[in-house]
Amino acid sequence: MLDPMLRVQWVFASLVLLLLACGEDPAPLDDAGLADASPDATAVDVGPVDATGADVGLDARVDVGHVDVGPDGSADVGPDGSADVGRDAPDECVAETVAATFEHHDAVDVIFVVENSSSLAPTLRAFERQLNMIAIALSARGLDHRLVVLSLRQSSVGPMRTEAICVPPPLSADSSCSNGTRFFHVSIDMGGASPLEQFLGTLGQTDGYREGDSQGGPAWVDHLRPDAAKALVFVTHNNARMVDATDAGFVPGSDPSATADWFESSPGGTNPFNTRTLPEGILHARWGGLMDGYVVSGIYGFGDEDDATVRCRFGDGSNVRASGLTYTELVARTGGVRVSICDGDSLWAPFATAFTESTVSNRRVQCSAPIPPVPDGGTFEPEHLSVAVRDEEGSGLLVPVAALDDCDAAGGWAYDDDDGIALCPATCEAVQGAEVDDGLDFTFGCPST
Repeated sequence: MLDPMLRVQWVFASLVLLLLACGEDPAPLDDAGLADASPDATAVDVGPVDATGADVGLDARVDVGHVDVGPDGSADVGPDGSADVGRDAPDECVAETVAATFEHHDAVDVIFVVENSSSLAPTLRAFERQLNMIAIALSARGLDHRLVVLSLRQSSVGPMRTEAICVPPPLSADSSCSNGTRFFHVSIDMGGASPLEQFLGTLGQTDGYREGDSQGGPAWVDHLRPDAAKALVFVTHNNARMVDATDAGFVPGSDPSATADWFESSPGGTNPFNTRTLPEGILHARWGGLMDGYVVSGIYGFGDEDDATVRCRFGDGSNVRASGLTYTELVARTGGVRVSICDGDSLWAPFATAFTESTVSNRRVQCSAPIPPVPDGGTFEPEHLSVAVRDEEGSGLLVPVAALDDCDAAGGWAYDDDDGIALCPATCEAVQGAEVDDGLDFTFGCPST
């Protein structure tokens, strides 16, 4: 009787000869002596082999596994030597895109900063009459407007002051110039050279700018709405004091651009022109984005469209006090509108029209959006949504983040708490000023990317 190990070797050799007799080349052996399954390998099962010397029997079979042969002739064999033949490859995902245009906030807070000077009395009387007309124009365009006036308020008690203002109804609540539902008059004796300083100081209620201080006034920041667009209108025949930017900070100077930078991004501290204290600039993080996207318009003394140093002339031939270099810089920087204060009563109708159109076009884009229905009644799957920003140059895919708290400077989007999506702050700012056909593309059906 044969030794058991010899009998196993004899069975294996017989099977190899059988394969050769059928015209099949034996699979190459690896270093361990095991057959390497190839795409055309056949399934031969030898069953279990008892290494203790038991007889393997005549039904001995070798199982080389079930091989899945791909269209390119490759085989995918699992770690246990098995694979399925004929299994179809998974279908590719089918993407369907729905285009949505941006929605805009209709809320706008308009802040009028009006110089109080007796020499401006005719302009101030016209302003009192025309402010209601501006409010009507804003309402006609569907804007949810709120008007805040920073200027000395005329009281019904005491002598009439030509440099003070009293806006009549319907904006004001009564003939005593009281605040109305959309109108808030903050009494500040606005100087000709210090409007930017007084704007910042009273906004932040810093030392020297509170009610009772000569250049101060009541707190007014609470009249502003966080999600409303901000439009600033300066009415003056002077120029705001200017600064220069140095390594030591902002110092008194003559640079309109540096002055605009200071107004926007000053770190706060001592006023460069006196010992009063100023808060941070209006775009500083301290304000939490309250003034982001602000637009400056103006009624002031420029006299030439191309030469910012030229002053306008009044009808009697006299020059205005200053051309308003700072305001020209701010209007150009923010995309506002301007008219010459020297045009007198004739300036108000064109200003109201141009200002209203500017305010409509500068409304803030809403940075949250509902998710549109999946096409053809499909089922919405949160992990199968991609979002892109669409403009005239094409569509740019946004990176999804787990939550808005995870946003960084690269931007992106996240699901919000209202069954919609919200844009990261960086992306939100990037889409402001979008054109009418710009919007978001929602792509369903494929994994979020």
